[in-house]
Amino acid sequence: MIYYDEILSCLSEKYACFLSLEELSIPMQYETVGVLEELMIKRGELFEKISQIDAKLHQLTQNDEYCRRVIALRVSRKDISLNLRNIYHMSLQCKLSVNRLLKNEDVIRLHLENEKQRVMEQVKELNQNGSNLAARYHFSVQTGKNRTVSTLKNRLI
Repeated sequence: MIYYDEILSCLSEKYACFLSLEELSIPMQYETVGVLEELMIKRGELFEKISQIDAKLHQLTQNDEYCRRVIALRVSRKDISLNLRNIYHMSLQCKLSVNRLLKNEDVIRLHLENEKQRVMEQVKELNQNGSNLAARYHFSVQTGKNRTVSTLKNRLI
């Protein structure tokens, strides 16, 4: 039928999104926090696009139970008609891409957790250093030591 071409187009677009997600997942395994934030934003945009494609696919196949089963890979390949084989193949490519993404998720989550710990340690260190700085300032205000002389009217700062 005519809408099979549109379904195939949607699946191709979805597959392209999954390939982009795979490309994003590689640097997410080693990049620093600033870059990770940008990658997470791009990743979220791709997931949103995939969600929109899924909604369109659902709309296109709402009256065709057999086509939905083909997209979900719930039929035997040998039982598929010729006009649905390309749809089956593209859906299979999408599923394979999702499996590759899932394999990388644990590594990405571990890296994100390590980066979170690293940043938390930096914040903790800065907080400790900040309190020392405040204590030194307080001491200098009380004792008058470590004050610099201003060049303006020879006043103490």
